[in-house]
Amino acid sequence: MNSTAKKGDSHGTDQMLPRPDLDNSGVVGDDWEVIHRMSDAELRKAIRVLRERADDARKRGQDSDANEIEKTIRNYQEEMTQRL
Repeated sequence: MNSTAKKGDSHGTDQMLPRPDLDNSGVVGDDWEVIHRMSDAELRKAIRVLRERADDARKRGQDSDANEIEKTIRNYQEEMTQRL
């Protein structure tokens, strides 16, 4: 299996990027981190904290930051609805 993949950048040149290789068991190698799946309680807390941060960012006039935070909130809320 090829361990690199080409990706074009904005200047029209290609750069070589590492690609995850699977061993025979199908498990990704040690160079890749395990993604933690948040519990329902962790998701609810994250949504609450992020809502406060988004509100604070809006009060400071940082609308683009607030929009990004709200995008994350929507993703977390969608994940919660999929779990029901």
